[in-house]
Amino acid sequence: MSKLLSKKLIFFFGALGGLLYGYDMGVISGALLFIKNDIPLTSFTEGLVVSSMLIGAIIGSGLSGPLSDRFGRRRMVFMISIVFIAGSLILAFAPNMAMLVLGRFIIGVAVGGSTAIVPVYLSEMAPTESRGSLS
Repeated sequence: MSKLLSKKLIFFFGALGGLLYGYDMGVISGALLFIKNDIPLTSFTEGLVVSSMLIGAIIGSGLSGPLSDRFGRRRMVFMISIVFIAGSLILAFAPNMAMLVLGRFIIGVAVGGSTAIVPVYLSEMAPTESRGSLS
């Protein structure tokens, strides 16, 4: 694989962090309509399910900087992708409101981490002349 192609793939998959952020923020509004059919939610618990991702994002973005300094950005991007998968599996099989909140919280940690780490990682990988436009 050529060096140029591998760099393009790095930027493509790195940019998916932003896509996942938007997807995870927006998908809950449509999903709540169907969740209510299986898991009874009050207005308060609906708000808790929705906002738990934002609470996780605050924690994830705060922790990701020191962890990336310790383990490296590339390794952190990999670990964040594992956290995304774990949170998605918890949400997919959530039998009750508590598991929904936990899954959304875990997804939030990954969203916050990717929001903080992915742009830094992409700017480090970018050639100097295109660093601003790629990150």
